[in-house]
Amino acid sequence: MKGIYPVEPRSRKKVGKGNSQPRVYYNAKDIAFLSHEPLIETFRKLRIFHVKLKKAREKKDKEKEFRVRINKPRYTLHQIVKERYPTRQDALRDISDSLNLLFLFEKLPKLTQFHPSLISISRRLCVEFLNLVVATQAVRKAFISIKGFYVQAEIDGIPVVWIMPHASVTHTPTDVDYRILATCLEFDATLIGSLMCHLYRINNLVYPPKLAVRVEHDPNGYYCGQKESLFEVAIDEQVSQAISKQIEVQNVKKLFKNKRFFLMREVPREVICLIIRSCGGEYDPTIDYQVVDRPMTDMKLTRYYVQPQWVFDCLNAGRLLPTQDYLPGCSLPPHLSPFIGSSGTDELLDTAVMSLSNRGGLVGVAPGFGDGASIYRPPEADYLAGLVSLAEIRGARVQAQSEGTIESQSEVDNDLLNDSSTKEENDLRTNVQTKERSKLKKVSKGMLCT
Repeated sequence: MKGIYPVEPRSRKKVGKGNSQPRVYYNAKDIAFLSHEPLIETFRKLRIFHVKLKKAREKKDKEKEFRVRINKPRYTLHQIVKERYPTRQDALRDISDSLNLLFLFEKLPKLTQFHPSLISISRRLCVEFLNLVVATQAVRKAFISIKGFYVQAEIDGIPVVWIMPHASVTHTPTDVDYRILATCLEFDATLIGSLMCHLYRINNLVYPPKLAVRVEHDPNGYYCGQKESLFEVAIDEQVSQAISKQIEVQNVKKLFKNKRFFLMREVPREVICLIIRSCGGEYDPTIDYQVVDRPMTDMKLTRYYVQPQWVFDCLNAGRLLPTQDYLPGCSLPPHLSPFIGSSGTDELLDTAVMSLSNRGGLVGVAPGFGDGASIYRPPEADYLAGLVSLAEIRGARVQAQSEGTIESQSEVDNDLLNDSSTKEENDLRTNVQTKERSKLKKVSKGMLCT
């Protein structure tokens, strides 16, 4: 908690006075620094408390045990949090590990290795954090992996990345020291709780959050967006880039606005709802998109059926992608990680174009069209640029294959016709020759008889 860690001495024999057995060593200066910590006295009182409680249990004295439990010493870690993170920005930069631990423990069952209240505290803090992300529409990127769902949100101008585990049956290992994990979880819960209180107050939200229905066109609602208008003035390049980035963020916030989704039971509901609600989605009885992850037998014509990857790819692309590539049962396009860079699609497009040009797939001038012809672009490059969908490329390939088969069939038919015509001509010639030979034989016989 205080940021003091073990050290490795230069010579273990010299420090251990000839004893080279494995031991944990700390700097004497760090131990002297810890001796002035106010929590040390509280921990000593806790040790005495556990000794008294154990004696009362052994003697089966219920009254004394009750008195000892009432007088249990209490402590908080807020002072340590303030020492390690003086400002809110410092805490936000180091909040990812704390969120990962909280989201991990809120999926676990109530273990017996430590107090089960930590599980409920973790769950409450996770719900408060997700509610803040949805209210401020802060989700920017998401990615599906084996470990879970990577989600990136921009909170107070600082990108925060955390992992939401998959909703599966968890088996708690027995070779893990849960006491250390409980200590870390206690500190992380204190950090997240104090940070949520500040962030809710900054965004004009009620803390702790309450279940309330949003009123339409209410200026005092929970969703507080930036209402400043952008004026077209003569500004430098840096300001223009900031404005363009702000416009992109506003477009992402309204990505799923006025869109209605229906989630099937096999779909990961928590992370999908987080992305949809953070991008402007609301509750509505009608349905525009139905997210499914299994074969469908009965489909309706009034809605789009998509797989869960479509929601993640739309968020990462910042626009609504075509649904033809994400239909149930279709082979999905590659799910690229959005954390490799801001211009991942452009880099992939450049790489594809360079590889095609190195292999001779790109030419400077289209053949047969003169010097002013445009550069040839294969369908794969258009797909990487987001100009066409995967279904259109597949349809073009099928059409090209069908045209190729028709042309080949026509060529074969022409060859057969040519062969048949030559055969008929040869047959006619042979018939004429046989008739002439028969006439000559008859004439020769008549002359011999006379």
